[in-house]
Amino acid sequence: MHKNRLSIHVWMLVWQVGLWGSMAMAQQEIGFAERFALASDRREALTELIPGTAEYFYYHCLHHQNLGELTPAESLLEQWRTKFGETDQVANMQARQHLLSYAGHPQRTLEFLKDRLDLSFNQAPPSRDRAAQLPTVLDNTRLQPQRLIERAIARDRSLSQLETAGLEQILDRQLAPAQLRTVIERLRRADLPNLVPRIAEELALKDSRGFGWASVHSQLTLEQLDALLKLRRQLVEDDRFVRAYTARLAPPAGRS
Repeated sequence: MHKNRLSIHVWMLVWQVGLWGSMAMAQQEIGFAERFALASDRREALTELIPGTAEYFYYHCLHHQNLGELTPAESLLEQWRTKFGETDQVANMQARQHLLSYAGHPQRTLEFLKDRLDLSFNQAPPSRDRAAQLPTVLDNTRLQPQRLIERAIARDRSLSQLETAGLEQILDRQLAPAQLRTVIERLRRADLPNLVPRIAEELALKDSRGFGWASVHSQLTLEQLDALLKLRRQLVEDDRFVRAYTARLAPPAGRS
């Protein structure tokens, strides 16, 4: 029983020593990074490093780059790469070296970035003649409301791109039968010029559903109904038209 307890204490002691050792190493690494960064003479701080270690190459190379001493930094990079291979630290320092040496070797730096970032520039340059023909000033006439309406009529048979206010402005335009029917169906007011002739035009179509199918029909005034009757004499035999007409003849409510 005592032997077991003793063994447990021994293993706990070994674990604690190992933990303290790891913490000490971590503190030592962090401590050197701080001393190097804050040192008034960094060359003296570098003497703490063991030659040939990765840390030795890293900090010495960094120090030379900070001073603009790129030639000795390049030599250290070659030694570092030869001994440890292409590690992440080596690759990062190599990229830093190329960026810092751009002023003296721009093409080499660009080739490095092209290879590292896997860039390709195979696109053909734009034709100068074509570029010279491109407009340099915005043509405001292309944005005028009437131009936009004409474009919508030509491209969209359903007129879905036009709001109701836009529909009211095209009653005098040449429209396809489906477009004319769409306009009449979507209108919500009857006090519009050219409305009566367009209603008569739609009623003359073979597939028209007759007077009363559109809500705007019920909003026509007696004067408009008279004008419509002159254009479509057949309406005198249409029950829905006759009811709408006689309703306009009745005196207002409260009067006899």
